[in-house]
Amino acid sequence: AQHARDNRINDVQLNRLMGAPDARWALGQPAHADALQRAQWQDGAAAHAIATTLLVYNWRARRDRMLLAVQDSRVVATGWLHDFE
Repeated sequence: AQHARDNRINDVQLNRLMGAPDARWALGQPAHADALQRAQWQDGAAAHAIATTLLVYNWRARRDRMLLAVQDSRVVATGWLHDFE
């Protein structure tokens, strides 16, 4: 995820690197808005706020999820959406 963010890789490169995401949350979907608010973003900046799409990779059987925020087909931020079980 850090490599994807640091190099602003595109969707095609991301699929090669990590495989297809488990979900895609688009701007306007409730899951997208919720994730923007609750996720722990790794970049320390507000780059995730401009993301039109969040690519979701399940981690630990969907207890936690890795998020890659995408704008104009490029990864702009990464974060974690934890279940805090």
